[in-house]
Amino acid sequence: MNYKKFSRIYSISRVSRYQKAANADKKKAMAMYYANARLARAFQPLISCFEVVLRNQLHYALANHFNDVHWLVNQRVQQIRVMRNRISHNEPLCFNDKQYDMAYVNEMYAMIRDFLAWIDPKILASLGKENLDNVLAEIAATEKIMMGV
Repeated sequence: MNYKKFSRIYSISRVSRYQKAANADKKKAMAMYYANARLARAFQPLISCFEVVLRNQLHYALANHFNDVHWLVNQRVQQIRVMRNRISHNEPLCFNDKQYDMAYVNEMYAMIRDFLAWIDPKILASLGKENLDNVLAEIAATEKIMMGV
């Protein structure tokens, strides 16, 4: 697909950030956009499992502790919810303002893994065994594309 059609289909406002990050290299901008989509796809199963486990376990523990089903949610959990929303709306994950930056996805990945390990260390092993945690491989693949390797 040529870039003109690509930017019309996905919207100029959505893909212009990739074109800027690719120093106006349209082919690289398209590759970066698709890499972001694959990275988001890689996070989806992990975040989905994380949400179910966290929501259920926190609800049980906090509702019991406070004897109240209306408990407050930790700010870090809110950050993961924001990331889930970004993924669901196909928003870029690899930018800080207008600059390419993988710090956000690395931080979110570590945070999700930390929470899951805190809840039950066996969760991470079971996700790996079922091939549901593919995020590091996609981060590495995305970094190669973003850096033009």
